[in-house]
Amino acid sequence: MKDHLDAIKTLLETTGRDAYIGDVDEDPSYPYFLIWAPAGSPGYEFSVDSARTDLEAMVGVTCVGATPDAAFVAVALARGVLAPGGQKVTLDVDGRAAWLRLMDSRTLEVDRDVTLTVTNSHPSYLVDMYRLVSTPADDDGS
Repeated sequence: MKDHLDAIKTLLETTGRDAYIGDVDEDPSYPYFLIWAPAGSPGYEFSVDSARTDLEAMVGVTCVGATPDAAFVAVALARGVLAPGGQKVTLDVDGRAAWLRLMDSRTLEVDRDVTLTVTNSHPSYLVDMYRLVSTPADDDGS
C-alpha cells in the first residue's frame, strides 16, 4: 500500500504544493495535501496459495488551505492530477497495474483546532475520496 500512496504523493507534488502521508509538518506551507488510507482490503482474486494479489482501498486526500477559497483552489489542483477531466488516473507502481478514480467529495470544513498566527484565522479543508484498485502487472508489463 505504501508504494501506492507514494505514487499519489508524487502526482500531487507536481502541482508545486507539499503532500504528506498520514501526518503533516508542524508548520506547513498552505495550501497542502494530506493523503490517508487503510492498509487495503483484499480483492476478489487470490493466488493458488491464497496469498492476496489484488488491492482495493478508499484513499482520502485532504486539501487544506489558509482560507476557504484556498481550499477550493487546492482541491482543483489535486483533481487536475488525480482525476483529470473526471477520468481515472494510472499510478506508477513497480510490478503493479494500479489506478485511482474520484468517488466522493465531502463538504468544506473549517479546522477550529488550528489557528494561523499570521492571520489569527482557521484553515479550511475539503476531502476527496478516491477508489484505488491495484493488481499484479502481467508479464508483458501491463
